[in-house]
Amino acid sequence: MKGWLTKATLFAGIAFPAVGGAAWAGGSEAHSQAGFDRWLAVPAKPPGSSRRRTQMKRAGSWAIAIAGLATVGSLAAGAVYAGENERGCTLATLNGQYLFNGTGTLFPPSFGLTSGTATGTSAGFHIFNGDGTGTDFVTFSVNGTVVVPSSSSAITYTLNHDCTGTYSVPSANLLFDIFVAVDGSALTVIGIDPPGDAISWGPQPRVGFDQ
Repeated sequence: MKGWLTKATLFAGIAFPAVGGAAWAGGSEAHSQAGFDRWLAVPAKPPGSSRRRTQMKRAGSWAIAIAGLATVGSLAAGAVYAGENERGCTLATLNGQYLFNGTGTLFPPSFGLTSGTATGTSAGFHIFNGDGTGTDFVTFSVNGTVVVPSSSSAITYTLNHDCTGTYSVPSANLLFDIFVAVDGSALTVIGIDPPGDAISWGPQPRVGFDQ
């Protein structure tokens, strides 16, 4: 009886650890399989992918910043132009001394011509008073012959909100169209009367203010 128990105990000691080991092994295998399945489910990150994503994010940020600056610049330029356009011109826009010189072709009947053409040349400056009046100081020649020595003549001018207008020399029956910078810094001039006056001047810069 005692021998039989001893053999039974030895058998149990051998068998049960084997069963326990098998169970542990089975659990370990199941655990390993689950981990393997999870590893398959998550794709491996290719080398350098994080760096590329960072670079792409930075490039996107730069693009957004540049686009924002361009938009702000355009809006600012538009605002400046809109402000000037809303301000427009008045008689006071032309104020000060403006230098001019020009050469053009004269056709009959301007300046006494009866036939052919002539070359007219002038130099001088305007004084605009900012109120629709002013003075011209000018020398004028025809075909190289001075016909108007250096002299002064009273002038009048008109100026519209869109910075177009006219100026005239009543004593000589001369009329000109003018186009003025919105800040009054310069103007261009073209003769429109008498007929046959093809002289234009410009741009004529302001070089000083009337005192």
